Amino acid sequence: HTGFEQSGGYLTGQVRTGATGTLSGLYLHGRQTGASRYDRIDGGNGLYRSGFDPQRLDFAMLRYSRPRTLGFDTLSGTVSLNRQADGTFEQTRPTTVLDRQESVSRALGFQVDAQRRLGGRQQISAGVERYNEALLNAHREQVNPLTGLSVPQRPDIPDGTRYSSIGLFAQDVVDLVPGRVNIRGGLRYGHFDFSTRANPAFGVVDESVTTQAVTFQAGTVLKLARSVDASFSVSRGFRAPNASDLGSIGLSGGGG
Repeated sequence: HTGFEQSGGYLTGQVRTGATGTLSGLYLHGRQTGASRYDRIDGGNGLYRSGFDPQRLDFAMLRYSRPRTLGFDTLSGTVSLNRQADGTFEQTRPTTVLDRQESVSRALGFQVDAQRRLGGRQQISAGVERYNEALLNAHREQVNPLTGLSVPQRPDIPDGTRYSSIGLFAQDVVDLVPGRVNIRGGLRYGHFDFSTRANPAFGVVDESVTTQAVTFQAGTVLKLARSVDASFSVSRGFRAPNASDLGSIGLSGGGG
């Protein structure tokens, strides 16, 4: 039960806009059928069946770029749409309850970034990005195979859950001593908002959680000899809690 079928397609293109602008686009579609959880059936817990249905992806992106704009060597903007339909089902035995759920995740993204060279030794880049994500039509049911009776249940992540983020970032790269010493530094601010929509029938309440952080990276590369470099770096990272961390219920899959 480790086999599955997959199909998909894509379309991409690029056109000139004006004397120097370029507009490029991409659309991807993918689908999987017959995918199962081997760790839940024969290779693991020995359930009668456990799998994923549906598994569909639609991704579209438009990107516009233009050189020598607003004082930058290159300026570009991107809009993207990521839509994923995902579902799971499990049944312990042929006569026991079939538990299945399904949802659609949609993420709308915007990004602007720019680069500029200062002299022959320095290059700066900066940008901003924004993503708005939503869980749509999330539903779960338990079906009795003997009677056909379906009982609604709370999905792992509640319907209407939303998650948005915004990031501001900048980086500077300098050839301090051409061919010998290169230094670089980057700074990023991230802001993340999570929220749920109340559903008294399933015990879901209105809730919102906001997190934010400033991260950075700085480093240098020293050429000690023709084929020997030494590199040094220091950085700080941050992983914001996502919708699964803040909104899901049940076992984590890791044993607790």
